[in-house]
Order: sequence, then structure tokens, then C-alpha cells
Amino acid sequence: MIDTVDHPLPEAVQRRRTLTFDRVRSMFKDAWDQRLGQAKARSQAAQAEVKKLAKQIDSLVDRIVESQNDRVTKAYESRIAKLEREKIRLEETIAKSGKSKHTFEELFELSMSSLASLWKI
Repeated sequence: MIDTVDHPLPEAVQRRRTLTFDRVRSMFKDAWDQRLGQAKARSQAAQAEVKKLAKQIDSLVDRIVESQNDRVTKAYESRIAKLEREKIRLEETIAKSGKSKHTFEELFELSMSSLASLWKI
């Protein structure tokens, strides 16, 4: 009969589990960082678009001031309203982007505890 205390298998299994856990954590961390980078890029693109919209709005306001025609003025006002709505939408997107309710460590711990419970089954 094999004595389980002296048997090297449990230690080898534990070492293997630790290496696997470290690899999985590294993969998840890389994916997390990549998603954060993508969110930052989207936020920067949205900020650039907000600046572009602000310039367009300023240009249309200048045209309204110079316009003598009521129909043209109303068309400009309609276009400005549409640009303002788009600008607000982008600003909301910027405010929400890259902000997670939880940290990587919290979410990783939760996911690993779920996987660990499967290991026990």
C-alpha cells in the first residue's frame, strides 16, 4: 500500500495547479488590459469627435448671425440641435467609458472561486 503522505503526487498536482492558475490569471489580466486600452481609444476618438462637433456648431451659429433668410436660419437651428444631441451622446459615452464597477482583482477572484468550486465537484 502506498503512503499518501510520502507520495510526491499531491505536491506535484498542487504545483501544477499553481502554475495553471498563474497562467490563467496572466491571460485574464492581458485581456482586461486590452479591453481598457480599447475603451481608452474609443474615449479619445469620442473626445475628438466632440471637438469637431463643437467647431461645426460654432460655424453654424456664425452663419445664423449672418443670415437674412428665416428658412435658412431655421435649417441651421435644426442642424445645430441635431449636432448638440450627438455631442451630448458622445459626452455621455466618454463619461461611461473605461469605468468598471469592480477591479480586475475582484472579478478575477470571483471567477476563480467559481472555477475552484467546479474542481471540487
